Amino acid sequence: VMNLQKNIYSDLINKYQINPDVFSPLSAHSSQGFFAYALVFLDEGKLIHLGAEIGHEEGIETSGEKVPWEPLIEKLYNNVSSPYDKERFMRSLTLKNLRKRFVERNDYSFMVSIIDLDGAKRMFRLVFEVVNREKNIVLWSFQDITKTLECDVLTGGLNRQGLLRNMEACLARNKGKEFAILYFNIA
Repeated sequence: VMNLQKNIYSDLINKYQINPDVFSPLSAHSSQGFFAYALVFLDEGKLIHLGAEIGHEEGIETSGEKVPWEPLIEKLYNNVSSPYDKERFMRSLTLKNLRKRFVERNDYSFMVSIIDLDGAKRMFRLVFEVVNREKNIVLWSFQDITKTLECDVLTGGLNRQGLLRNMEACLARNKGKEFAILYFNIA
């Protein structure tokens, strides 16, 4: 599952008294657009990256070792697209805020737009779930919800937002070329 060796899972389960069921949905999540996972140790301000794309982009390997939380958040912050999202992203991901949220509930999520490596703006849902309340350990996952937000639920076709984003990408790829765009408004 996610290129993480089974012995790392076993070590994490035993060392931090985590229910093994926490790791079973990770493979199912990948088919739902989830692509990054980490265990976050709120009291220590560290995380263990469990695999997938985002950590590798940021130079974090899937080794089962704890790494500092703040540097990763600062790197991700640089890719957040709008000033409003930047402010909300930093406010939402402070360790103090996360600890406060988990006193009130077992999960927490919010959406943010992030510029990916190709320069495209994408929408992500960040999800945090408590896996060990006594030790303040949470599972953090990213879900790319761009396609969900850009598709019409009835037809499955692109909605206006999806059409505009795809047209902008097409125009950027075809600078200097002439072409026409045919647009239908289905009412």
